[in-house]
Formats: sequence, structure tokens, C-alpha cells
Amino acid sequence: MELPDLRNRERLVIAGIDPGTRVMGYGVVGRVGARTMRVDSGCFRPPRDSDGGDRLFFLFSSLRALLEHHKPDLLSLEKTFFAKNAQSTLRIGEARAMVLLAAAEFRVPVLEYSPTVAKRAVTGTGSADKDLVARLVAVELGLAEIPEPHDATDALALALCAMRDPRLDPRFR
Repeated sequence: MELPDLRNRERLVIAGIDPGTRVMGYGVVGRVGARTMRVDSGCFRPPRDSDGGDRLFFLFSSLRALLEHHKPDLLSLEKTFFAKNAQSTLRIGEARAMVLLAAAEFRVPVLEYSPTVAKRAVTGTGSADKDLVARLVAVELGLAEIPEPHDATDALALALCAMRDPRLDPRFR
């Protein structure tokens, strides 16, 4: 899907997704004028005893509800990386497929960022640890407390990364 011109929008809503089949983090960030704020964040956790198909259906249904509720202009998704464990890489791919399918159903364009790029957008360095990312996400969004767990703050970092993408905000060219 082609990226619409979102550069001069007074209001912009971006959903960030940190994919996983056991825990999927989500973060929704909004910008009104020059103010950026957290709209929503948390995690989708399929029941522990669910099998692969049930887990994926749970995630897909949860993503659909999130997109229907918040109606984001854009979805920011963590790019696939290759874990040392092939099984982990496969599971992350399955979770990403659910995200891409839900986004396509709701006609929400998707931008993908590596974890390094998302960390750099929030902290200034691509090698930041999860605690630093979480603290700086909280600072940037003016939150009194750091959102938990890290899956949620990683998703918020992905949404903030997209908010700063030069394709969306000419200030970051």
C-alpha cells in the first residue's frame, strides 16, 4: 500500500507493534499540532495453553480491535531480524503476518523499522538497552511512570520512530 502524504496533518495517529506470538506489544501515539502524546499502550497475551493457530487468531482479533478502535493513520512494525534460534524467527514471522494482515484489512499503511533504527530515533544510539529506551519514551511522552512491560515501550518507540520519519515530518529531514 502506498504511503499517503501525512506531512501536514494537524492530527496524526500512529500505532507501533512489537511482534511476538507469546507477547505482542502495542503502542499508539498521537500528534495534535506540535504536541505528541501516548494514546494507548500494552500487550496482547494469548492464553498460555493455546496452540499455534489459536494464538495467532487471538493476536489477529486483538489487532483488529486495536485498529478499529484507534483508527491509526499508519502502523509502525518492527522489521524481521534473524534470531539464533530458527524457531523464534519463525514465530516472530507468524506474528508479523498477523499484523500485516490486520493492517491490510483496515487499509492502514505500514512502515517497518529495525530495532536499531527505533532505538536511535528515541535515544540517539542504536545500541541502547531496553531500560534506557523505556525511560526516554516516558520522558518524550511526558509520562509520570515508565510504561510496562518492555514490549509496550518498544512498541511506543516504534511509533515515535515513525512520527519522526522524514517521509512524515519534514523537520526530521
